[in-house]
Amino acid sequence: MRLFADSRVPEGTLMSYVVIARKYRPQSFDDVVGQEHVATTLKNAIKSGRVAHAYLFAGPRGVGKTSMARILSKALNCEKGPTDNPCNQCDVCKRVSEGADIDVQEIDGASNRRIEEVRDLRQNARYAPSRSRFKIYIIDEVHMLTTEAFNALLKTLEEPPPHVKFIFATTDPHKVPETIHSRCQLFEFRRLSTGDIAKRLSQVCEAEGVKAEDGVLNAIARAARGAVRDAQSLLDQLIAFCPTTLTLKDLHAILGLISEEKIFQLVDAFAGRNPKAALEVVHELYEQGKDVGAFLEQAISHLRDLMIASACGADSALIDVAQAGREAVKRQATLFTSDDLMYMLHVLAETKKRGKENPQSRVLLEMAVVKLATMESLQPLGEVLERLSAMAAGRPVAPSKPLPPPARVAPEAERHPVVRESPQPVSAPSSSPEPVKAPVPQVEGEIDLDRMKAIWPQIAALVRSRKPSVGLAAEAAAPARLENGRLVLGLSQRIYKSNLENGPDKKIVEDCIAEITGKRLTLDVTLVAASAQPKNPKETPVGRAPSPEARDAGSPAQAMIRKAVELFDGRVVSTER
Repeated sequence: MRLFADSRVPEGTLMSYVVIARKYRPQSFDDVVGQEHVATTLKNAIKSGRVAHAYLFAGPRGVGKTSMARILSKALNCEKGPTDNPCNQCDVCKRVSEGADIDVQEIDGASNRRIEEVRDLRQNARYAPSRSRFKIYIIDEVHMLTTEAFNALLKTLEEPPPHVKFIFATTDPHKVPETIHSRCQLFEFRRLSTGDIAKRLSQVCEAEGVKAEDGVLNAIARAARGAVRDAQSLLDQLIAFCPTTLTLKDLHAILGLISEEKIFQLVDAFAGRNPKAALEVVHELYEQGKDVGAFLEQAISHLRDLMIASACGADSALIDVAQAGREAVKRQATLFTSDDLMYMLHVLAETKKRGKENPQSRVLLEMAVVKLATMESLQPLGEVLERLSAMAAGRPVAPSKPLPPPARVAPEAERHPVVRESPQPVSAPSSSPEPVKAPVPQVEGEIDLDRMKAIWPQIAALVRSRKPSVGLAAEAAAPARLENGRLVLGLSQRIYKSNLENGPDKKIVEDCIAEITGKRLTLDVTLVAASAQPKNPKETPVGRAPSPEARDAGSPAQAMIRKAVELFDGRVVSTER
């Protein structure tokens, strides 16, 4: 009596299965995807008879280094060759494709790294090939060889027998000694684009008779990070999970990812300043047992797409998103400024970094999303300084428009962009500019450098009254040369250089110089060492002297602090980092 049904798989079914990564391995130079620069060079070398005795294939994993080595071996030893198009029909080609040819030896550098194995290789290399034209040694992960093994290989690699070819493959070319580099032709294999990988996966699905939802293959390609083999392995796993139709839901289940819709909901919560909605997304993440690190990678990747869309437009090729999802990216990109997006990227990246070594990763993630969902839109430092200067001078300051109230996260069909309005720039006063104290009388002829140094603090003060951010840069500079109507300012702090070279800002400085000196001079800026920068005669300390720890006193943040101390007649009590 049988208690259990016979669940055995028919004999030979499992034994004969070949994974997709091996089944659809490139068999000719034309089959290799994304490495056309390598394939073309090798084909031309074979045609012209300029095949080198040693090659070094370097690049990330899964991009075709070993496959290219096998194809080159077949091209050199094919019964119809040497040829740039191996037949893949002769016995030599078939055995090389199977990795079983006696004259093409594939060696794992990690497990054959000692000097003893290399000595054996040197001894065997002296003998002629058994049946082929060349004896070819393919050493994978060659950087794993010991220093002694590399040294033992040098002489053979420099002057090998005419029937021997070496093909090395490595993912860490910087670990390969320079003495090996100099004896090989180096080929850099690059990561494949998402589009190239998705196209290759589409061909595999068609050959396997498997259907895929829109966006699935693109998502697999993105998860592979440029490695074709990783993408094919993931496709193999997904086909085993859902044999008929591949869906995004199933892919997310395999990878432990959260759906793209939830990522959009999270960012909408940031835009609407809705911490409750953001925390609900985090709660759902933990309820489903998703990986926090993978979730943060998804969020960072999405914010990166928004940043690129904000800077270059949603149609930019830099955005790694399927065409169907670009409208949603374009909509969300309008909800933030570039500064907002970069700040959010920084916060999430720091959270991911800290969460790796912290058992309270959920608390860290919740703190981060609440912080981002309650932040106000960042205001440019220049506008803040202008408003402070206007307040100190008693000029009217246009109030910034209030931000819109927090928007509730609505279904996709009901969502409308929550456009944040940046503070209005302070309009220039209609009245004439304040008169400059103790104006310098105009002089006849060319003004000399000493006179320019003496009156420069007065010029900088006038520039500051026109535009504070440019005035700070002018105060940090000093006249260095004056010749032929051209004034060269020496500046030791690179951060201010762009303020003085910008077209409109540069004109402000030139106008102030002309107003005080009566001379129209052309302004140039050059960077000088701090010790070589001429000192301005006027140097008025503001508040308490900065502490020795203030290493970045020339930064925009420190400039704003100094301005605030000056306006409110205060002093810096302490500084915390």
